[in-house]
Amino acid sequence: MFLHRVLIEDCKVVTRVWWFDPTKLSEVKFTRKVHEEINKAFPNETYTYPVNHIYGMNHYDNCIIFHMCSPEIDEMKTLERKCELKAQNNILLGKAYIRYMYDMKNKNKYIEVVYRDKENFGEDNWSKSYRTGVPTTVQINTVSEFFDKDFNKIYESLLIHGYNNVQAVYDYADTLNKDLPKPIPVDKKLHKDDLFKFIFDMEGNLVKLQLFAHVDRVGIRDKGSNKTEYKADYADCINNLNETEIVIPEYDGNGNPIKSSQPKNNEEYILFPKARDKEYEKINFKDY
Repeated sequence: MFLHRVLIEDCKVVTRVWWFDPTKLSEVKFTRKVHEEINKAFPNETYTYPVNHIYGMNHYDNCIIFHMCSPEIDEMKTLERKCELKAQNNILLGKAYIRYMYDMKNKNKYIEVVYRDKENFGEDNWSKSYRTGVPTTVQINTVSEFFDKDFNKIYESLLIHGYNNVQAVYDYADTLNKDLPKPIPVDKKLHKDDLFKFIFDMEGNLVKLQLFAHVDRVGIRDKGSNKTEYKADYADCINNLNETEIVIPEYDGNGNPIKSSQPKNNEEYILFPKARDKEYEKINFKDY
């Protein structure tokens, strides 16, 4: 498994997402256990694909998140017949991917539907708040919509490229809501497919500004074994870095990256909520 993405808001990591290896039995068993926990709280759930291997957790609530593919309508008919699957709503079909978010404590769920691109979303569906107001200095990657458990739309978002263009993205955000905190400082380096999420309420107000970011995975040798360090240029500005497996990059006198002087045992940070009597407690994946 490895840390796949982080969601950052106001210089804090609010969500981490891991990629579990579907070819490793131990990791498959773990993701099945996590999904069994979801089934206990949400027994009537159906899905567009067999439960897969991309899972995440929120830091400040007992919310489990997993990502799933979005088949086309004809493919869904085949999946229904062969795999006994069923889409909960047609909005889940023909998109890029789906993010299921399960609030385990309050037995509530939210779904984010991410479109393949702007054309997949449809120009006629664009809200008035950003139909004509997006400046040419920023590049929209795609659009997403958030739904409650009854598929009432509750938020919309623009996903905007930030690579080598953070200042322009923040300038645009300030025209919409100058009081929102920024996810990271403007001078931090990003990957080419890191995306800023502009989240709007149904009145068209910008209510959240987040960064859906990568981390660098660096293989190191430690006492004869291979380990992975997770690094990011923005790490030194993250206020809850101690809650994550990410370390601040370090370099030698020639500017070459080196092993961290403050290494972390990555596995101790992989926590998921699990029911303990009537309460939920975040526990390590090894003890799940």
